Amino acid sequence: MKTPAGGHKTKLIPLKKTPATPKTPSQPARIVYFKVVRQPRCEVPKSGTSPGTPAVDIQIAWKVAGTSTVAFSDDEPNYYESHGRRAGKLGTFPAVDTVSMEFPCNDGEETTHSYTIDNMSGAPHVKRTIKYTLP
Repeated sequence: MKTPAGGHKTKLIPLKKTPATPKTPSQPARIVYFKVVRQPRCEVPKSGTSPGTPAVDIQIAWKVAGTSTVAFSDDEPNYYESHGRRAGKLGTFPAVDTVSMEFPCNDGEETTHSYTIDNMSGAPHVKRTIKYTLP
């Protein structure tokens, strides 16, 4: 130990560590909304004098709080769980997103497709499926 001018010995005392402020728990995962924002339409082929109409893609939007990513699947509501919780059938998407996709139709028959989101982080596990049917 050195003696500073004035003759007193200086001893360094470690400061007491202040415990870290506990993190506020993140908000629980919850689906704020999951909805069809643009209704699809099946193509009506040109026939005789009828000009027909083109197909319109379905557009789906979601917002999931308490997570950063969601798994998005179509026509297989349990895909995320049955494939090791790695991704949805259509992939991994941000917690807030809007997607447009083709709505495959059955010629002249009623067509139904289902769309599912699962949170990929946060707790509790939340999941929602919506079904859309065209005559």
